Amino acid sequence: MRRSLWLALLLLPLGFPALCLAQVPAMVPLGVPGPLGGSPLIQHEPGFRLLLTRSVQQELRLDRDQLARIDKIPAAVLAQYKEERARLEAQAATINQGLERLTETIDQGVFQAAGTILKPEQSARLRQLKYHLMGINAFQLGAVQKELNLSDKQREALKKLAEKMLDEQLVLVQKITAESKGNVEEFNKRFGPAESALMRKTFEQALGLLSMAQRQKWQQLTGAPWTAPRGAAPFQPDDPPLGPLADLSSPTAQLLGLHGAAVSEELKVTGEQLSQLRKALMEAYRNNAKTQEQLALQQVDQARKEIELWSRMGLAARAQVEKEVLKPEQRERYNQLLKQMVGVDGLMTVLLQLPQYKWTAEQKKQLLAIQADHAQAGRAFLRTLPSPGASPTEEMVRTITTKVMELDRKAIEKLGALLDAEQKKLWQSEYGTPFDFSSITEYPALAPPASWTISPASQAIQRAVTHFSRKEYAQASAAFQEAEKLDGENPYLRNNYAFFLATCPEDKYRDGKKALSMAKELVAREPRNGEFLDTLAAAHAEVGEFDEAVQCASRAIEVAAPFRKTEYQQRLQRYKEKKPARD
Repeated sequence: MRRSLWLALLLLPLGFPALCLAQVPAMVPLGVPGPLGGSPLIQHEPGFRLLLTRSVQQELRLDRDQLARIDKIPAAVLAQYKEERARLEAQAATINQGLERLTETIDQGVFQAAGTILKPEQSARLRQLKYHLMGINAFQLGAVQKELNLSDKQREALKKLAEKMLDEQLVLVQKITAESKGNVEEFNKRFGPAESALMRKTFEQALGLLSMAQRQKWQQLTGAPWTAPRGAAPFQPDDPPLGPLADLSSPTAQLLGLHGAAVSEELKVTGEQLSQLRKALMEAYRNNAKTQEQLALQQVDQARKEIELWSRMGLAARAQVEKEVLKPEQRERYNQLLKQMVGVDGLMTVLLQLPQYKWTAEQKKQLLAIQADHAQAGRAFLRTLPSPGASPTEEMVRTITTKVMELDRKAIEKLGALLDAEQKKLWQSEYGTPFDFSSITEYPALAPPASWTISPASQAIQRAVTHFSRKEYAQASAAFQEAEKLDGENPYLRNNYAFFLATCPEDKYRDGKKALSMAKELVAREPRNGEFLDTLAAAHAEVGEFDEAVQCASRAIEVAAPFRKTEYQQRLQRYKEKKPARD
């Protein structure tokens, strides 16, 4: 249950943490070239980002030579960390190769099983459909490269062409998003044909890289034309559980899962044969479960290392500016700005822990009161905003920024009134005169890339889950009831509402019978949905049916995505101990 990213960024200063984050754009992908020849993650490190804004440059009185030197630092830092970056990239490549081998292994298991389920011509056509589905990405498969006898130069060119298509898809999303002006139906209507045209154009370019003999071989490999239908086909009641197929990462998983009906029609197979193929796919996943888990853990560790590296690079860029570019008086003021960036709540928490201020017991009491008042004012302001599901207008952004500055200014004025003469000297030395962070205007990513049209029901649902995640149970209950009136059949709403009714720590908001009824309906509709089964288990436990809760929780764990299993297992243990869930 998560709130909208833009709102989270904007409201961080309101009695929670950092004012600077209210102006920092959303994080960009790792390794994407930035405007200064480096990584945006270097330029978006909050302290370094300050140096790139006009108002801070004016505050520090940076001259042209200093600005030019700052512009060169990201590239210099990238060069300093070149070897470490190369090691991480090599590790990432190894993990990706492992994932590719895993996919091929799973697919081989499926096609081996297909030989006992299908006729030879049906099995051959299933492989052809896989190549059709993959499109240009099929040229990255070792088996295809071997069959076509691709040269190293051709492999590299085809790889770059596939990467170029991904870049063009991102540009296409941004373009059509802007042109659709927030209308989701209009976006879907325009994006599908545009994306298909792009994929067709790219594939024709790929064929142009092949020799005549290779193109003939490709036609033999793929057979008659086939186009996978857009959108997902529903699973049938007798389908095997999805389990690790939840992300449908394998092309064969997509064929037998999302496009099962179309595959069945193309191969002219019975429903029983299709079900057997899906079971074979599940068996292939199960046989490789340990490898999947190891690769998943490696991916998590790799992501952690990348984040740590880019964080160190951002801090190194900042340190290089302080050491090599700023004059002593500029460095002093810059460090004052960095301290002011933490926002009032964080600032007061730090101040209370500094022994040199020699706070009296009364001062500590009043500081805590100021901090509490500031947080309460922030929460009161938050409640006046549109729902977290709505998108901010420029006027709203200005209103939020102005209010944040007003609340911080009032809290600082109260703090100043508490300080004695010696404490004021310390304050002036460490923090200097207050800086108006609202003067920073170079953060256009405050608003999301498109103002999507959000229905009142969706807004109510998001408000409900947001309040629930914040442990604001009264507000969550009211929002769930409002959402139920607006869109009572929404499965996302019903699942979250049922879970709330079954697990809310406050007795007066729980209703086990209603939760059980809702959860049973959901599971009847999707009997192998792990989240629905987990909710049903919680509902059974709430009404004291612990044996049923254990059964449902166990089924939920069987079909759950790997990252949900630990959470579900913890609840299962409670049910075994005859205890209900309390989230």
